[in-house]
Amino acid sequence: MGPMKRPAGNQSGPASKKQASAKDPVKTSCDVVEAALIGCGKVPASVQHMLAGSAASCLGIMKQDRHNYQNDVVRMIGEVLQSVADDKQSAVAAAQSKMNEAESNKAALSATVVQEETELAKLQEINSNCKQGLTDANVALQEANSALKAAEEKRVAGNQNFLVVERRLEKLKALRLAATQGEAVDAATIKEIQSLGKSLKFEPAMLSVLPKILAKSPSDRGSFDNLAVDELMKALSQNIEQDEREIAGGADDRAARDQEVSQAQAIVEAAKAKKEQCSEARSKATADVEKGKEALAAGKSAVKAYAREIKEAESELAAATADCSEFVDGPLAAFLELKEMAPAPPSPGPAKAQSPAPSSAKQSPAAGAGGGRSPVQRSPANASPKPFEEAAKAQSPAPASARQSPAASQGRSPVQRSPANASPKPVQASMTPA
Repeated sequence: MGPMKRPAGNQSGPASKKQASAKDPVKTSCDVVEAALIGCGKVPASVQHMLAGSAASCLGIMKQDRHNYQNDVVRMIGEVLQSVADDKQSAVAAAQSKMNEAESNKAALSATVVQEETELAKLQEINSNCKQGLTDANVALQEANSALKAAEEKRVAGNQNFLVVERRLEKLKALRLAATQGEAVDAATIKEIQSLGKSLKFEPAMLSVLPKILAKSPSDRGSFDNLAVDELMKALSQNIEQDEREIAGGADDRAARDQEVSQAQAIVEAAKAKKEQCSEARSKATADVEKGKEALAAGKSAVKAYAREIKEAESELAAATADCSEFVDGPLAAFLELKEMAPAPPSPGPAKAQSPAPSSAKQSPAAGAGGGRSPVQRSPANASPKPFEEAAKAQSPAPASARQSPAASQGRSPVQRSPANASPKPVQASMTPA
């Protein structure tokens, strides 16, 4: 059987050179994982560099070709990256919780603001009523004072004559007492008797002789003198009785006027008390309105503050979500793809293209040592993998020849090698006829 044609991926020409110059997707994914490990903070810096340096040599080969030491490194890299992803997801959950709490608090404060607005409206209505009540109380007090003044003036006018009679009665009784004490009457009292006698129209002849008679002591008075004194006593007594009858006759009217004044005074006192009560209620209502306004303003300010806090929480949540997504879709996804990297199944083709496979498998040492494995599954660089200790000491990615697997020519997921990057020698050996 003649030799098989060279696969299109190995043909020379401008297209082959362009593919060869393209960047290896496996190396790109390994670089992403290495960058995520450096500075992740989950392990000491020395461990970060150790794992980053071993990433390419452990993840850059097929899963089935890895040594147990390399699998241990892959497991440790996965644990570190998953821990970073967990922290970022926790940050997203914390940001979401913060935003939910801010929204809940804002909703509660908004409900409180509505209640405060309702309460303020009630307080303002109460304050308005108190203001009107105080105005009415002032008017009532003014009217009560006017009524009291009118009652007092009426009582004074009605009692004016009685006051004159009362004062005159008191004077008559005092003069009668002074004239009957058994002693000479002093000149001032005599003068008052004469003045009062003239106003009461006593006998002029009697008034003319009284000064001389009253100036004598009773024992020095003669019969004429005693007669004149008796006439004086009789006149005083008659006027006293008359004044007493006049006072007694007008007592009911006087009592009625006194009662009217007393009632007016009671109304004034009640109006004063009402005004004081309304004044206190107005002061309290005004203070309550001011407190209500302050509480409402504080509530609205708190709502605005929570609105700003919600915006900040939304920004934090967006940033945390973007950071988490970037990590999960980037380094973690690249790692998971590299971790399970395996050769793609051979694509079905014409019978002529498949016929040389048995003879090629016989002449391929890799196929004979691999127990029936595809001749492009392991490159010469990976046929005998280095122990984990050597990979850790290297602290650097493996050479390009170690990362280039001929299995890339079989077709692979986005992070696997393209045919242009496959090592040409193993592929040529596999195509040698039997």
